[in-house]
Amino acid sequence: MVTSPAIAVAIPLHSNNLSADDVFSVRNTFAKLRAYDIVFVIPVRLLDWLRKIGSTDGAIEATYVAFDDVYFESVASYNRLLLTTEFYARFQRYEYLLIVQTDALVFSDSLVEWCQKGFSFIGAPFLEGYGTPVVPYRFIGVGNGGFSLRRVAHFRRVLGYPLWWPRLWRGLTEKALPIVDLIRTVIGDLKQGAGDLRVVEDEYFGATIPRVFKWFVVPEPEQAMYFSLEVAPSYGFGLMSNQLPFGCHAWKKYDAEFWEAIVVTEMFEQPSHVCSLEGLFSLHARSCMPE
Repeated sequence: MVTSPAIAVAIPLHSNNLSADDVFSVRNTFAKLRAYDIVFVIPVRLLDWLRKIGSTDGAIEATYVAFDDVYFESVASYNRLLLTTEFYARFQRYEYLLIVQTDALVFSDSLVEWCQKGFSFIGAPFLEGYGTPVVPYRFIGVGNGGFSLRRVAHFRRVLGYPLWWPRLWRGLTEKALPIVDLIRTVIGDLKQGAGDLRVVEDEYFGATIPRVFKWFVVPEPEQAMYFSLEVAPSYGFGLMSNQLPFGCHAWKKYDAEFWEAIVVTEMFEQPSHVCSLEGLFSLHARSCMPE
């Protein structure tokens, strides 16, 4: 096991109805990052299922943290989970947490190298227009959360403040909105909490927080692209002189043909019998994290 720095790899599972692509992603994560503590993030309702499919002699050990089912009902509710102190408290024994959703792919093990850079948060760069990027492409920030590295203590420290406070401070100092609109935003946040998609967790940590807390450091887009790509991956790939990043997010959604053409074909070939997670790992009898 890699012990310094202490690193956990978290794989969120919202359902036990996994597609072939989901299974492929999870198996690939285990294959590439087996040297680290791998932790499934699941709703309570999946506890029995996960225990059942975890073999007693799996080649890789894994564990889990379970949260209330309400956090896994939608994109908005999962977004809310990642904005809670409860989530990061479960990983307080670790210095860094790598989140690898089931629509992400890991291409190599450069995890320690990225941790050693000391960033608070790293995710794929955002393009102007986000999911429907404006041409010509232009980076406007970093922080896609689907494949992201988080410094646990920094996230716990930030979340000690109400969600509305950094947003209000940024708005006042940058004069991003008229004061009346800022007050309306704060009132809306207080009424809706983090469940309102006006507080999108990866944009909040990638854009708002670094402007308010100077100790919360994120890389420039031109460096973050070496960590991960998401939308328009061919653009970042070209800027990196055709070099693969550490990983990518939403590979099937944004440009599956690009990834299948660039990455060796063998990586995308699944034996027909490999259609589930059964036998992949040996699951600890219970969560090793504090409840």
